[in-house]
Amino acid sequence: MNVAISPEIIRGELQQQYDVANMLLRILEQEYIALSGNDLHSLETFLAGKQHCMEKLENISQAFLAKTVQFSLDQKPGIGAFLAQCDPQSKWNLESLWQQVEQSISQCRQKNNINGKIISLNYRHTQRALAILRHGGQVSESCYTPSGTSQPANSSRILGKV
Repeated sequence: MNVAISPEIIRGELQQQYDVANMLLRILEQEYIALSGNDLHSLETFLAGKQHCMEKLENISQAFLAKTVQFSLDQKPGIGAFLAQCDPQSKWNLESLWQQVEQSISQCRQKNNINGKIISLNYRHTQRALAILRHGGQVSESCYTPSGTSQPANSSRILGKV
């Protein structure tokens, strides 16, 4: 027989998830600014902060999900059913807080995708610049062969002799 868990404990864990997700969102916004300004020194700091937040968020989320399984009285799957069970009169606003957590995590996902696209674009620009240096002009070759494999890199040119 499962023992009920306090809605106060659940609210505390949801609040922790919300706080960490918002901290991650702020770091991702700062990372965006650093990427836009090519501030490479700050990027290392933001990467470490992102990793820390992700680990913390993952640990809190796993502990929370374990409680939903351990203390669920219904066979209904899902966090919404568990939160309704813990707070049937919505005195603690658990479902509302859960929706805020989900929204913050969704915003983090979107910001991270944008930052990843900026990194990818910068990488392509760098690769093109290197190709120009190596081949003496714009390379008109395609990046991939008709079979879908990448083109082998040609040997680099000597830019000058001493």
